Amino acid sequence: MSKIFWYYIENTSKPYAGNYFSVAKNYIKNFGICDLSENEKTKLTNLTEQNEIDDFLTTKYGIKLE
Repeated sequence: MSKIFWYYIENTSKPYAGNYFSVAKNYIKNFGICDLSENEKTKLTNLTEQNEIDDFLTTKYGIKLE
């Protein structure tokens, strides 16, 4: 479960009391990876730390995580 996935869930699924969100298949079925160039694929595959991967993807998607 990456920070990118939770950003997606928080912005697309139904919120419930206590800051819980639905992760039913109808909310997650459209989640996917954006198109990547060959250079970006190579770079992403070589990243080993989760925070590096999250940084790469937030930059690629153009989003700001809290």
